[in-house]
Amino acid sequence: PGASLGQIIFKNVRLLNKGSADLTEAYISLWSDPDLGDYGDDFVGVDTSLSLMYAYNGAPEDQDYAAFGLAPAAVGYDFFAGPIVPSAGDTAIFNLKKRPGYKNLPASSFGYFIAGGVYSDPGPYGNTEAAREYYNLMRGYAPTDDLENPTPWIDGSTGLETLFPYAGDPVTGVGDLDSGPADRRMLINAGPFTLAVGDTQDIVTAIVGGLGDTQLSSITDMKFSDDVAQLLFDDLFQSVPAAPAPPQVNVSTTESSVILNWGTDEAAIDATEETVTAGYAFEGYNIYQLPSATAALEDGIKLATFDLENGVTEILGNVFLPEFGTQVSVPVQNGLDVGVKR
Repeated sequence: PGASLGQIIFKNVRLLNKGSADLTEAYISLWSDPDLGDYGDDFVGVDTSLSLMYAYNGAPEDQDYAAFGLAPAAVGYDFFAGPIVPSAGDTAIFNLKKRPGYKNLPASSFGYFIAGGVYSDPGPYGNTEAAREYYNLMRGYAPTDDLENPTPWIDGSTGLETLFPYAGDPVTGVGDLDSGPADRRMLINAGPFTLAVGDTQDIVTAIVGGLGDTQLSSITDMKFSDDVAQLLFDDLFQSVPAAPAPPQVNVSTTESSVILNWGTDEAAIDATEETVTAGYAFEGYNIYQLPSATAALEDGIKLATFDLENGVTEILGNVFLPEFGTQVSVPVQNGLDVGVKR
């Protein structure tokens, strides 16, 4: 997973009906007012293949990111475990456990509104008009207050009604795309389902970030991070590679040298070198010298590599390279095949 893990925040929401009546034709929505940098220049979109809604910058530059020498970022919101409903032959994920005979509902629709636009914020909050507008949004319609005759979204590229407006691809410029940057809000929905009295629904979502060298390559980076998040969730977080415990290093000095020894604790050595975690096996040690105790690893100098004598001298990994606008397989570690020393 690499750096993608640092761009993912998982969220778990549990709904329990403690009332006296069943909630029928219920929907759950993941809502966001993204405000990427300058709040007034955002676009939104949805990737139906990923159940992912996202926001990106409407211009190549955003003053809030430019102040740090960065291109505008992108942010996505994904349903990983939607509401469960009975479904023979299927298996749902509920409370991070498999539940046979059920399925998780996927995203059923996407919607948006624009501050000060034709479809602006439903409101005022607390009155029935706003509730009807939000319920229409949750059902996959524009935010009007007419539940009997809701206004459908229209796909701008086909002229047809759709539950998923702006489902085109901004990176390729194909399909229904947002236009006219402004202050956006958005929501992605799952339903309908029934939440009976005493029943519980367990919902898992994630917020995923991406940062490339343009506002569009940030979308690509964000979707790669979303793929990592999906992989981890589908395996119920069993494939998260944990870093080994730091070795216990004994240090001694001479007049002209420093001797490092971390080969005295056999149990710690076995835990590091003999344990395979999520398919990741031990290959070797790198020794770095840092300019200070608070310096980052990239500020250090690699002094030595001690690796297994097994013919492995190059380890590849997927890394997002802004100049290509995508992830590519590149060497991330180089070995010498000299044998392990401690």
